Amino acid sequence: MSAVSESQGGAIFTGFFIQKGGLAIFKDSWVQSVQQRADGGGIYADQRIEQHGGWLTFQNCSAPRLGGAVALNHYDVQMGSAWIQSEDAVASFDGCFAGHSGGAVYSSAKMSLLGKMTFHNSSSDRKGGALRAMRGLTATSLSFSQCHSGQPGAAFAAGGDVEVQEASFEGCNSEMLWVIMYVEGNLTAGRLNITGGASDRASQHVAVGGGALVGSLTCAHVSSCDISAVQGDPKVQELLCPPGHGLQRASKTLGCEPCEAETMSLFQTLNAKCQPCPDAAELCLPKVLKMPPGMTIDPGNFSLALHCPNPIACRGGKLAQEGAGLGGREPLNTSDSGEVAMAVAGAMCSDGYAETACWKCASGYGMTDANPLLCVRCSPSALAVSRSLSFYLAKDAWPFFVAVGSALTARGKQKQSPILLNQLMAFGVIAQHIVNILTQTQSFKHLHSDTRTLLGKLGNIFSFAQGEGDAGSGEESFGFSRECLLRTFGLPSSLGSIHVLATFPPICFMALVAVKHPSLSLTV
Repeated sequence: MSAVSESQGGAIFTGFFIQKGGLAIFKDSWVQSVQQRADGGGIYADQRIEQHGGWLTFQNCSAPRLGGAVALNHYDVQMGSAWIQSEDAVASFDGCFAGHSGGAVYSSAKMSLLGKMTFHNSSSDRKGGALRAMRGLTATSLSFSQCHSGQPGAAFAAGGDVEVQEASFEGCNSEMLWVIMYVEGNLTAGRLNITGGASDRASQHVAVGGGALVGSLTCAHVSSCDISAVQGDPKVQELLCPPGHGLQRASKTLGCEPCEAETMSLFQTLNAKCQPCPDAAELCLPKVLKMPPGMTIDPGNFSLALHCPNPIACRGGKLAQEGAGLGGREPLNTSDSGEVAMAVAGAMCSDGYAETACWKCASGYGMTDANPLLCVRCSPSALAVSRSLSFYLAKDAWPFFVAVGSALTARGKQKQSPILLNQLMAFGVIAQHIVNILTQTQSFKHLHSDTRTLLGKLGNIFSFAQGEGDAGSGEESFGFSRECLLRTFGLPSSLGSIHVLATFPPICFMALVAVKHPSLSLTV
């Protein structure tokens, strides 16, 4: 419906407007008045509007004074609410304007809105860029986006008490004090979600003349966000601040304020406060933290720097909330300490490592045989599995059977082969530990990649020489892992199971030799 009127109600002037289902659209309706005293660009009702289901839509409606789309001048206050909306009713307003107050809706009496109301791109020169309720309202779901006002109340302004289950505000702004929601009485709200526009980083404020009781307040993409109440401190059970902001309390004000210098807030967690930067940080800004190689942070206290047991496992990670969020994703929104710990480990740990201080192998990796702090990738390929099985059998078999052969061929005089074998295995023990220590130093990281690979292969040779399965690990994760082998066959990979696997081949070899030479199997 499109219409132009020079008096009240651009399309409809009535006492009662009642909708029972269906769809009603008011488009390009406005009031044209030289005196600028006309109200209700779409509908003017001097008694009541009732919505019993259905959709009521207003597009590009305007009025010189009150209610760009709807004006309700409820003269008989004893009749109750001026706008009654059932739970299955929806009203939407887009591109509406009022020269005075209530860019989309103006009501002189209380409103009872059990359905849903959405307001987009609505504005007024004074209070209530989208909605002006002179005697307050009760609402289930209100949504405001891109609304504007010249005075406090960019989204809506209420003259009495307000009770709302959920209200969201996106990209709304007021020319006076950046107040997006102005309530002269008391405010009781379940959830309030406040989001700045894509390029709007201005402050967003909720001003309450009485007391404020809010279940949860979520702020995002704003420079600051708060609730102030004249009658006592506002009560907010859950406050969710954007990265780089923390919970701040002041006299009769509670909200999110930017972190000061040398403090940070890296995650979007409930009731988070700005934390001091850790002393060892290479870079620390309100939304950015970078730790040096070999160090990480405690997921429960970002101010506490931790030295990693294996320096190679900590790459010198960076937690940065830039753009949309961490690593280009949405900021982590959780109060679960486990999820926070996983995010910290993902940023701080090298590939293959997890948990606090990066001490544990990540999924798909197993700890190497010679050093439980080093991890190697578990390959599911048949070639890799057969190679591992061959290695584990050969590394125990060759020194055992060489020693048995030497003992059986001895004829009363000392032979050099057992002595040389023992020297080789002793050398392997020392050489392997030297390589392990070397690969965990910072100097190892500065070596050429070919040199690191060569040292890793030498370590594997030393491991084989002394009957061990790993030479240590650097960035290339050299070595072998019994843990990976157990996982391949679906067996338990606990430390006890790994120990059983390590002792099983030698026991089998001893039993085999004991069939003919019992004493020799024990001696060797």
